Amino acid sequence: MRRVIAGLLLSLGLTLVPFANLGVWTRRELLDTSRFTALSSEVLQQSEVRDSLASQIADALVLQTPALAPALPVLERSVRSILGTQQFRRIFETAVGQMHDQLVRGDDQLGLQLDAMLPLVRQAVAGVSAPTAALIPTTGLSFVTVVKKQDAPALWDGVDVVRKASWILPLAALLLLAGAVVASRRRWVMLLVMGVGVVLIAGALLLVLRVGHDALASASGSDVSQSAFDAGWHTVTDSLVAQTVLLGVIGAGVAGTGVVWMLLRRAR
Repeated sequence: MRRVIAGLLLSLGLTLVPFANLGVWTRRELLDTSRFTALSSEVLQQSEVRDSLASQIADALVLQTPALAPALPVLERSVRSILGTQQFRRIFETAVGQMHDQLVRGDDQLGLQLDAMLPLVRQAVAGVSAPTAALIPTTGLSFVTVVKKQDAPALWDGVDVVRKASWILPLAALLLLAGAVVASRRRWVMLLVMGVGVVLIAGALLLVLRVGHDALASASGSDVSQSAFDAGWHTVTDSLVAQTVLLGVIGAGVAGTGVVWMLLRRAR
């Protein structure tokens, strides 16, 4: 009976491990406003991301004011020139804070409202062409979409899980696995099996991240968009990869503990 209970607890605990891992990362990186803003600023430091954002903003301006179409290259260069400035960074961080609210609310897409940058754009364009600068509106910049729910449902699912479960999933996984060890007659064997299971789960999660990247990258559109996606993806997921690797290391440590325990028993 104890063997059945221990096996059941182990199975349930290992099943929760990937969700607990995602939950911890989502709460740490995405639900905290300051960390989310800092992470977004890190993404903006990637030149590919700035190129893509400049292109989207220029396109949005032309969509709003078709008379700007002949000056599209000038608009892109001018917008690109201000994206790395301190003035834009303050505007960007405010817009990111608003985007964080969209994420927490569960909106179908995340985007930036960047009306506040239009005076900077007018000033930059004026240095090249005053008539073109005069055509740039002062408000009404179209919503610049960052990501849609249909392109990255895992992001929304992860946030939804964390919002509903908070620390319950990690705590439940830990308690179930600890219970499996306590209920087992041969605890060293349970530690070995548990550790190997966690290592395999960590490896599977890293593989899923890789496959997910390739699938989303193929749907990201132009070469510029794909470059921006690659840069943004790695910036955002690096911490998740590191956390998952740490999870694998912990699993290896648990398995190693089981092996050492078994060897010590045999030596006695």
